[in-house]
Amino acid sequence: MNHEDCVTADSDLEQGTSFCVYLPLSNTLASTEADEVNDRIIGGTEKILLVDDEEMIVQMEKTILESFGYRVKAFTQVTDLMQVFQQSPEWGDLIITDMTMPNMTGIELAKKAIYSKRLYRF
Repeated sequence: MNHEDCVTADSDLEQGTSFCVYLPLSNTLASTEADEVNDRIIGGTEKILLVDDEEMIVQMEKTILESFGYRVKAFTQVTDLMQVFQQSPEWGDLIITDMTMPNMTGIELAKKAIYSKRLYRF
């Protein structure tokens, strides 16, 4: 059965690969089952430190997380996040990070954050 869907792939050496999935529009309304799932989504009150080198992504993620009740401090520079984290290591229950950023990768950030938490036991 042909649904007129399509998947394309584009790969560049040392740049990565992107996949595009094209699906046909549906004329039917979303099921009430999906609405029930959305009704069960529960937000939180935790404090989240968020960093991504792309401003648009940071703002989108921050808006979404805050809509669920989380308190978010968002940054586009790893150094800014680390400064806040080192000054107030108790602020932040979770760090969400981009993995590939200028100056420091997400893995390096995680290692520094873990090391800082050990220095400031509470």
